[in-house]
This record gives sequence, structure tokens and C-alpha cells, in this order.
Amino acid sequence: MLVLRDISELKELGEGPLALTIGFFDGVHRGHRYLLQRLRAQAALLGARSLVVTFSNSPRGYHHPERHWRYLSLPEEKLALLSESGVDATLMLHYGADVARQSASEFLKGLAGPAPLAGITMGYDSSIGCDMLRGREAFSALAQRLGLALDFVEPFPPQTEPVKSSAIRELIAAGDVALALQLLGHPYFLTGQVDSGKGKGGQKLGTPTANLYVPQEKLTPPTGVYAGAADSLAGRFAAAICVITRQQALRTVLERDDALLPPHEDPTAVVVEAHLIGFHGDLYSTTVTVQFLARLRDFRDFATPAELIAQIERDIAAARAIYAETAASH
Repeated sequence: MLVLRDISELKELGEGPLALTIGFFDGVHRGHRYLLQRLRAQAALLGARSLVVTFSNSPRGYHHPERHWRYLSLPEEKLALLSESGVDATLMLHYGADVARQSASEFLKGLAGPAPLAGITMGYDSSIGCDMLRGREAFSALAQRLGLALDFVEPFPPQTEPVKSSAIRELIAAGDVALALQLLGHPYFLTGQVDSGKGKGGQKLGTPTANLYVPQEKLTPPTGVYAGAADSLAGRFAAAICVITRQQALRTVLERDDALLPPHEDPTAVVVEAHLIGFHGDLYSTTVTVQFLARLRDFRDFATPAELIAQIERDIAAARAIYAETAASH
């Protein structure tokens, strides 16, 4: 998939026509993937190349920052997911005043400058332009006026509740990562660079962890322990994943000293600690992606290190079993 960052770069797609869709595509869930499948089909029918037009920041966040939500997928994560859909190219723009002031017609005409447009695929709940154009009738009129073929996509899957990013955010926020996986069509994941911790997991518990510090704008599941997978430079492993705040990390049976938290650090900042089952080595300063398959339990403290170690062993066994079951079903 070709990644473009400016409208002028559309000329890199050549002189042939384009079939496109426009949206934010947060999470690139099953509904999005169905729409992208329809886009590819339209492009093939028209002899055109398929193009996704999306944004690195949320239009809603731009217009209503007080009501903004955290992202299911950060920009580079979204590009990686879109590349799996088989579209020819994605144009990722920054949503700012220059985009916000354009009507739907003006925005499409601007896209048609560097490359001719042949068709547009739009979803039932999509809206574009400062005129907030949406719905089959409005898009049909616009497409006819601009000489474009229109494929208007109804909710997916048919006859059931539509798959929406807002519903998936609610599931993630509640810790229901298993149901979120079904709606997304892929496990919810977090990507981060492994930072050095205090070595407690390996030295005192015998279970070393890769500690990931997640950007604040990325939605994280609530604190607790999860079964999942981890992708690293060393390969893919089953993983037992603990989501914990900085304050909780310093108030366990192994260490009870709030004074250890530097004054400039946010005690509510989230740390993701992943134990890669069967991995032995050093991952510091490398990038690791953790995928959440199921929630195992709430986070809690223990009276003794022995009790904590016993629970960790149970968590690892459960995580290994869920990972194996998931791998077998796919």
C-alpha cells in the first residue's frame, strides 16, 4: 500500500482514475473492512485504483476537543491495519482549518485536481465537509453532480447491530477485550518501546516483563491482568499482560513506598507489563506490540510474595491456554 501525506502526492498514483472512500477509520474494525472490500470491488469495476482518504487526528477532536475520546488506533497503527485491507493507497491528512472550512464538494474537487476521480464509496454513517453531507440521497446528488459512481454501504453485518468504533471503545474501557476482538476482527493491541523497570519481575518473581509506556492519546483497557500475545523482534509469544498505574506499581507487596515515584510523574499514568511466555533475552529499547485476547482478573495486591508468585503462575497458565485456543481457531 502506498502511503501519501499530501494531496499533491496523488500524482504518484499515475494518470489512471481513482475510486475512493473518506473516513477516520478508528480501529479499522469489521464494518470498516467490509466498506474497504466494497471500495476495492468498485475500483475493479471502474478500472480504477482504490484510495482511502483519512486523517492523522480526529475531526471530532478538532471541532469538539472537550468531547474527544482516546484513539483505538494511532496514525501509524491505522496505516498498518489499512494496508491489510488490500487497498492501493492511503492519503493521510492532518485535519485542520484548511480542511474544516471546505464543503464536501470542495473537498472532492480538491482531490480530483492531481488525479481524476471515477467513484466514491461511502458508509451509512459517514459525513464529509463543513456542510456535514451524509446519507444516501445527499451522496447520490453529490456524485451525480461531480460525475462519480457511488456505492453507498449499509451497516455491516446486515440485520444486526452495526459495528461502530464508539461501541468498541466502550468495550475496551470496560475490559471486555474478548467481545471487542469479535467486533474489530482482530485483537485490540498496544505498541510501545520497552523501557527499563526495576527488575522486580525477573529478580524477585522469576517472571521478567517488558514494560511499555503507552501514549496518553491511546485508549488502554482498565487495570487488571489479561491473556494475550506479544510480537517482538524475537518473534511472537503467548503473553500474560498486566495493565497497571505507576502508583499501583509502587504499592505492591514487593515495594510499598510512594516516595519512589518522581514528583514530575503522573501517578495515574498507565504502564503495560507483558511477560512473554517462553522468551529469554533482552528487549530493552525495542518495539513490542501486545494483543489482548481475554481479561483474566482485576488487579489486586497480595499479603506475601509467595501468594503473588502463585497467582502469577496461574495467570501464565491461563494465558498460555487461551493463546493456544485462539491460535488453533485461526
